[in-house]
Amino acid sequence: MENDRLIVTNLPGEELSPSSEALKEEITNRLPEIELTDLLIEVDSWTSFSRFFEHPTGNEPRSPNALQYCYASLLAQACNFGLVQMQRMSGFTYRKLAWYSTWYLREDTLKTAFSELVNFHHHLPLANFWGSGTLSSSDGQRFPVTGKTRNAVSLTRYFGYGKGLTYYTWTSDQYSQYGTKVIPSTIRDATYVLDEILDNETELTILEHTTDTAGYTDLVFGLFDLLGLQFSPRLADIAGKTLYRIDKTIKYKNINSLITGHINLDLILRHWDEILRVIGSLKLGQVTASLLVSKLQAPQQK
Repeated sequence: MENDRLIVTNLPGEELSPSSEALKEEITNRLPEIELTDLLIEVDSWTSFSRFFEHPTGNEPRSPNALQYCYASLLAQACNFGLVQMQRMSGFTYRKLAWYSTWYLREDTLKTAFSELVNFHHHLPLANFWGSGTLSSSDGQRFPVTGKTRNAVSLTRYFGYGKGLTYYTWTSDQYSQYGTKVIPSTIRDATYVLDEILDNETELTILEHTTDTAGYTDLVFGLFDLLGLQFSPRLADIAGKTLYRIDKTIKYKNINSLITGHINLDLILRHWDEILRVIGSLKLGQVTASLLVSKLQAPQQK
């Protein structure tokens, strides 16, 4: 506390001990080098994630090379060099790569395959040394794009005279990525924070979530609490944020001057049934959290 302002400093970094550095080097030296293509095939042999790459009709692919085309198309997307470059490197035709990418690597099949990978990772003994899978975080990365791309927007600060988008990801404390979403870079991250937590199809039981300041709003705090989840954002300039109290008559020693907001319980009680219906709709998947948050925030932005 300085001049009635809350000051929270960063935790100092801890240097690794010589024995830890030696162990780190020992482990690194023991890790085998492997081609990315071989790694993809090996992981598929453990998890069989490719079984989820199905045609919408359910028919079996006629080509004996179908799995190879799926692997090549998947690598082209994951490495962000596109199907044209993959055609040059693999010898596969662009037409075949585009066909398998369109009909087999759809959003629903990719999501199911990714969930299978996260579940496999969750049960590895090593993953449990990092965390229990109940804590997660989310953050966005901005990327410039060319051509006509859905969700791409102009934002001079990040993309200059071009356009770009934000790739928003959800990561567990076991370092598995259980959700991804492409969002417009002009919309605050907080609008989308709850989407993949509520749409989580993996075996991870997310109970607590953390974001940076862009992932926080008072509304998101309230929704997390009503959903029975803990929201623990890392806030920059916390002294500039509003802290709330329920009872105006209660005085808090040392921090009373910091709590300037007041929660209107009468307003909450009057609309309690509607609030419960909203939370029920979120839990049952009747509405996405991002749509709800954007609608609730719309009157504030006018």
